Amino acid sequence: MMINRLLWRLAVASLLTLAAPPAHAVESSFGPAYDAYPLLGAGAAKGAVIYNHGKAHLADPNTTIPTYVDRVRRAGWDVFALVRPYGEDNVYDSTQALIRAAKQLKAKGYGKVATLGQSYGGWISIAAAAEEDSLFHAVVVTAPAAYGSSEQAALTRIGANDWHRNAEIVSIAKGIKSTPVMAFFFAKDDYDPGGRGPALRDALAQRPFRHAVIDQPDGLKGHAAARGQAFAARFGSCVADFLDSAQAAGAFACPDKPAVTTIALPVEAKPLASAPGAFAPLLGTWSGLYPNGRELLFAVEAINGDAVTAIYAWGGRTDKAGDTGGWERITGRVVDGKLHFENSKRVLLFSALPDGQMEAVWAKPDGSNPLKASLQRLP
Repeated sequence: MMINRLLWRLAVASLLTLAAPPAHAVESSFGPAYDAYPLLGAGAAKGAVIYNHGKAHLADPNTTIPTYVDRVRRAGWDVFALVRPYGEDNVYDSTQALIRAAKQLKAKGYGKVATLGQSYGGWISIAAAAEEDSLFHAVVVTAPAAYGSSEQAALTRIGANDWHRNAEIVSIAKGIKSTPVMAFFFAKDDYDPGGRGPALRDALAQRPFRHAVIDQPDGLKGHAAARGQAFAARFGSCVADFLDSAQAAGAFACPDKPAVTTIALPVEAKPLASAPGAFAPLLGTWSGLYPNGRELLFAVEAINGDAVTAIYAWGGRTDKAGDTGGWERITGRVVDGKLHFENSKRVLLFSALPDGQMEAVWAKPDGSNPLKASLQRLP
């Protein structure tokens, strides 16, 4: 199973490398990022932010919005998403799609338009700001990358050195003349050749605009570290503050808060310490946030054949006054590699993702009204 997973990741990883731009423009979809929250509008919002996902089904397993971006929404910004078609996602066309989206928002009356991006989305965010510098109010990127990974290099000689070219993001960023830039780099990121954080910090220090480079913060590891609740709890408010800041130039400081959650597993919980290899990626205590603002924790207690026992805890909804949390011990089964828990009120599905995270899906028994959350294992 481990070999099959590596081969699958290799196959899709090869698609992350740059390709020559096709003759026609990318037909990206662009619109509000959240169905549950209406836009404030150009007259009431502080501005608009465009979230740009990673290479679909690879660096960013879903095009869902990371938890930290909701902190920006709650701070008074309207959030939009640029969803790019998988087969035609190349740097040139996707950068142009982002520029067009920003100009659309400007035409609608948004005085400030910022771009946020993960992985490939971070790369095109930097590229767009370098090309249309005065268009963007600020750029925030997490683990920017546009080439292959070290894992790909280890498994094949084809394009074995391509992943080192992810260091070129520093040179591209030097083309930004006035747009504030915030960048995050993480330890154990297979797409990071190393040294990009200090190099970018030195480059931005020579520029007359506000900047922040957070390089390999403790406790946050892997290419998708910015997608989880731990990153949001630690840096979400700082991202919003960076967008709001009146600081014109110089290094912008983020308070280095430890990763926290607002809820905890009950004392009765006994998370499983070990399991057969196929289930090992599911162990530990997992934290995440549903789109409605409800925090959740999940921990497997026992696996016997296809029978599973786990603890499921949830916090109060941030958008509903008086709503409180709780917990329950749930029993279910393994179905097609996913943990399946069902009762008369809801269905819960938990599945390990190739990037080391876990996906949780809550839905009604008939499968309607699904809520998805990306979970990150707590230290």
